[in-house]
Amino acid sequence: MRIRIVLPVILMQKTILFTAFVLVAAVLLSGCTGQPTAYENTTALNISACQQNSVYFIHADWCPHCQKMSPWVQDLETQGYAFVSVTTDNLASHKDCLTGIAQMQYIPEFDCISTNQSHVGEFTDENALKAFADACGAGPQ
Repeated sequence: MRIRIVLPVILMQKTILFTAFVLVAAVLLSGCTGQPTAYENTTALNISACQQNSVYFIHADWCPHCQKMSPWVQDLETQGYAFVSVTTDNLASHKDCLTGIAQMQYIPEFDCISTNQSHVGEFTDENALKAFADACGAGPQ
């Protein structure tokens, strides 16, 4: 009788420990990931509303890599460059514009609809970001 009671308790403890391990590992290994579940459950957006000659800057306020890129994006915007700020919170509203271009697995991510190009992660410097924006046609008009 004692074996029947102890065995399920041991199995339940192992299951709880394994689940906790998986959750902790997922949090620690995630880095700056940004693919919210809301992205999958969005209504369609008219593709013609997409800004062709703009760089879509996908980011999150909590991401240190995004925080490094934000001042560069703001500086280029003051110079007349066109950026569309897409946070992980409003990503779903840009789904149709970015489908097929954006990788949407890690942030920051910079996407260009007109050239079908995507850059994931930090740029080495502001000039590299500017070159990407120039190639996209997002420069001052």
